[in-house]
Amino acid sequence: MQEFVADLPEDFRHDFESIVRLADPNDDVGQKLARFRNEFFHYPDLRRKTAERGKLPLMQALTDAADTEGTISLGEEALGGIRAHFADELVGKLVMERLGLDDDERKGLVKQLGELQAAYGRFAQATLGRYLNSLGKDVVTQVHGE
Repeated sequence: MQEFVADLPEDFRHDFESIVRLADPNDDVGQKLARFRNEFFHYPDLRRKTAERGKLPLMQALTDAADTEGTISLGEEALGGIRAHFADELVGKLVMERLGLDDDERKGLVKQLGELQAAYGRFAQATLGRYLNSLGKDVVTQVHGE
């Protein structure tokens, strides 16, 4: 992997470095992402007593938002045919509240995450393109635009 990345153009190597840096225990954004993952996606607290007391963060957020109007998109344009926009907003708000960030810190984090998403996209395209271009003509038989 190191050899593969070392042969990429400098911009893509920098993108790779910014992504890998997230695993550093001293990286502030990486630590926030680890908290997101642990609290909301990989290790949710689903103990019955906790749920019965209404203490699950998502359960409480849904209860608090019960009277809030939201939207759902249906159709081919939406992810998988359906997109619950209210859920996106609810989880985004919940995650930011759980991190205990003030407005400036939230804005800064969202900006950093946007930059990281762009870096990841550039790096993924560069590496996939390089890999596909390294395959023989009998493997990749058609390239869009050629």
